[in-house]
Amino acid sequence: MVLTTVKGNAAVADAQALIARARQEKSADESNVIIELVATIIWYKFKQLSLQEIQAMLDIAIQESRLYQEGQQEGRQVRSSFADYSSVEQAIWSDL
Repeated sequence: MVLTTVKGNAAVADAQALIARARQEKSADESNVIIELVATIIWYKFKQLSLQEIQAMLDIAIQESRLYQEGQQEGRQVRSSFADYSSVEQAIWSDL
């Protein structure tokens, strides 16, 4: 897929074109898979952008996508790890 090698604004334009083509030429299920793949590539290319910014840039809804769900899961894991760390830290300080 050429989208992985294209830089900057050209990548966004190509992604938008791929999404438009998928919506026109493919079934809903196939289109969703393609859109999710394109969104994932763009997300990796533009790590500094939020999922909401990518959603607006590509004119897609990604709350139900696997990309969004995995991001939510990672966030929960980070919060859980932080909570575990805080508990350990509190136990250490309470012993002092």
